[in-house]
Amino acid sequence: MQPLGRVKFLDYVAAKHARSMAKRRTCDHWGFSGRAKVIQEKMGLGYVAENCYKFPGTKYTRHKAHGMLKGWMKSPGHRANIVNPQMRRTGIGIRVSRGYIYTVQIFTN
Repeated sequence: MQPLGRVKFLDYVAAKHARSMAKRRTCDHWGFSGRAKVIQEKMGLGYVAENCYKFPGTKYTRHKAHGMLKGWMKSPGHRANIVNPQMRRTGIGIRVSRGYIYTVQIFTN
């Protein structure tokens, strides 16, 4: 399996959703279909997936990142996005707010 290529536009979209989750103090996929449509139109891609996570913390560290990844890998749906061999590109957004860390990872083919 090849490493995912990082795409600045996907980072931007992921960061925008991380900010939205922090503002609403929740972890969700609210508005995903709109994000996916914008990504598909701008990049000419057919498949978009998204992982989101909210966990306690005031600073994003390697330890926190490891815990987040462990959580995603325990979830069948999130794990499927991470290990899907069709995924070629990714974007990551992180927001720390009010004692929580909000993370979003977007995957595309």
